[in-house]
Amino acid sequence: MIQENKNDSLDYSNALKADCANTIVEFGEQFQILQRLYDEFGLDYPEECHTNYRDSWFHYRKLYNKKDIISTSNEKYGLEEHLLRAIKDAQICFLQQIGQWLEVWYHHREFLCDYSGLQMNQSLFDSMGTNWVKSLWESSGKNEKIFADACVYWYKQNIYSAELGRQLQTLIHNLKNLILDLRLGGMNIFRPLDNIEYVRRSVALYEEICFSLKNSGMLYLLPVTSLIYRNCSLDASLQGW
Repeated sequence: MIQENKNDSLDYSNALKADCANTIVEFGEQFQILQRLYDEFGLDYPEECHTNYRDSWFHYRKLYNKKDIISTSNEKYGLEEHLLRAIKDAQICFLQQIGQWLEVWYHHREFLCDYSGLQMNQSLFDSMGTNWVKSLWESSGKNEKIFADACVYWYKQNIYSAELGRQLQTLIHNLKNLILDLRLGGMNIFRPLDNIEYVRRSVALYEEICFSLKNSGMLYLLPVTSLIYRNCSLDASLQGW
């Protein structure tokens, strides 16, 4: 009977190690998906998310030094906790940043810019291609202030509309709702495999943003929002994120 119990414990330990290894691989695939979303907008992946993913490996290695079921189970839960925290924080950080950018443009009337020289300097706008923001950056001589003023001017004159305003408002609400779901989900006990649904929703929301904003040219503004924000100060700060 003692020998059978030892065999059962060994079988459990081996199955648990295999399960943890699969979990790390599956989460690694989710991280790669999120990394691509970050790259699309030129954002840096949060360092603390890399740290949590690394720490999950520490727990995995400890599995091989544990002999009893309780100790190995504790390492499994520690591993999953780090993975869940890493993936949740990466999604929230991404969604918050995009949401802040969208809110800046939703409240674009609060930009304080000098337009006096732009209307005279039509050459800034003559050679704009599909990615008009990149073209403006080059034609402005990479001068941040001139570039920022030109982007705001073109946005107000040629991009913003009541329909775009409604689209931005809808996207902002959808982002906040998903962030809230992620935060509430983090308060519950759920296993890692359930979390892929949140990643799918983040990807779907990213695709919705691209689909809604690309034709108007609004999409190209998002990655340079922080630069424009610095150079064209807002009277009202962002709230609610």
